[in-house]
Amino acid sequence: DRASGALTGEYAYVMEPFGAFDPGAVDQTDMKISGIVALTADRLLVLERTDAVARVYAVDLHAATNLLGTRWDDPATVPSLEAAPDLAAAGVTALPKSLVLDLGGLPAMPAKIEGIAVVDANTLAFANDNDFDLGGFDSAGNNQPGGVANEIVVVALDGALK
Repeated sequence: DRASGALTGEYAYVMEPFGAFDPGAVDQTDMKISGIVALTADRLLVLERTDAVARVYAVDLHAATNLLGTRWDDPATVPSLEAAPDLAAAGVTALPKSLVLDLGGLPAMPAKIEGIAVVDANTLAFANDNDFDLGGFDSAGNNQPGGVANEIVVVALDGALK
């Protein structure tokens, strides 16, 4: 709740398997959620990525189990929900997601997309992370820039966001 600052929901999100998402990924820890933006009070865009591949998914909070205040919200619960082999058997419906945009098919998309913004109903903007352009260090300890620029890429969608 933005007005009160009170937490009103906590949800499970299942990331894509790393090997199917990015064949170059080494293990599931390569998968990251780098951005979330609200479209409405109950619909979000999620930026899921590895360093090389990024996709945007839409999720609907009303179609998932709110875990706030449940046993899965209790840090003392062992095993935790992450260890559950079957969310449905645990009584949990994860956020259903649908692919909005695969950034891999877009020309000139930089690596490490870590930011997302909604410009309007037909346009998204993305920012990459160049890690402060850290390269190597010279003998005096000065950064030798790696030459990776920060970029903001604006993408027009085929249809309006819903």
